[in-house]
Amino acid sequence: MLDRLNPDIKQLYVVVDKKLIGLAWGMKHPFYDSWVGLHLKVDYSYKGLSRFLHHKRAELFKDYELFTLGTGCQDSGITKFKEELGPFKKIDYYYLLTGDKQKK
Repeated sequence: MLDRLNPDIKQLYVVVDKKLIGLAWGMKHPFYDSWVGLHLKVDYSYKGLSRFLHHKRAELFKDYELFTLGTGCQDSGITKFKEELGPFKKIDYYYLLTGDKQKK
C-alpha cells in the first residue's frame, strides 16, 4: 500500500471478514541504528489488538536494539500503556518555545 511512497516502511494489516481492523507501520530511523513506530490504528472492539500489533511490528525490527513510539502526549493512560509494553527507556528532552504565544 505505501510501497509507492516509501518502500522502506514496513507494514502490518489485520483483516477480519474482509474488513480492515488494524494497521501498524514502522521504518528504520534515517540517522540512528534504531527504528520508529510511524502509525498504529486499531478497532478497539477487538481486545488486545493494539498490543498484538505493537509486538508484531517490533518483531519486524528485531535486529535493532531500540525504537521509539514517541511521547505519551501528557496523557497518563498512553504513557502507562507504552511502559507496560516493556521493556522501556525514558529519555528526557526539552522544547524551546520561540515567538509570541497568545490565547485568543
